[in-house]
Amino acid sequence: PVLADLPFVKEFSIQAAARLAQYDGNIGEVLAWNAGAVWAPVDDVRFRANYAVAVRAPTQFDLFAALGQNFGQLNDPCDVNFISNGTATRAANCRADNIPAGFINLPARSASTAFSTGGNRFLEEETSNSWTVGVVLEPRFVPGLTLTLDYYEILIEDVIGSPTAQQILDNCYDGA
Repeated sequence: PVLADLPFVKEFSIQAAARLAQYDGNIGEVLAWNAGAVWAPVDDVRFRANYAVAVRAPTQFDLFAALGQNFGQLNDPCDVNFISNGTATRAANCRADNIPAGFINLPARSASTAFSTGGNRFLEEETSNSWTVGVVLEPRFVPGLTLTLDYYEILIEDVIGSPTAQQILDNCYDGA
């Protein structure tokens, strides 16, 4: 502890950590770190807070998986059955692509569609910023009882994922 056994400060401690990593390819050098503090005004109550920046690099599979052909039953986002399932911009984007109102894509409704899947050598790292605040209650009058209450928020940027063919197709027409 930084401070201990003072009035209203049974314990006050801080912690911090950092990791610098070097990756080949598009990623290069990245820094992950976290910092936090714990304050216990009395034996029974402990408050805690933490902030962290984390990094996840793409796997070798994410980057270099060979292209392969797949087949799937895809819904045409501009088809009359699906045009209202997307964002408010879907219909306008379908019209901008010269697809008439009331369009019915019979081939897509009756057969599977071929598409390719594979790695993407241009992927970069995903990063997250997270913070947590909480309280731990350990009342002395109930031995062995520990209650915790935490709130956390995690924001992730540049998520590494594998969107489905349907998600990719929908995103073509659902974007601004």
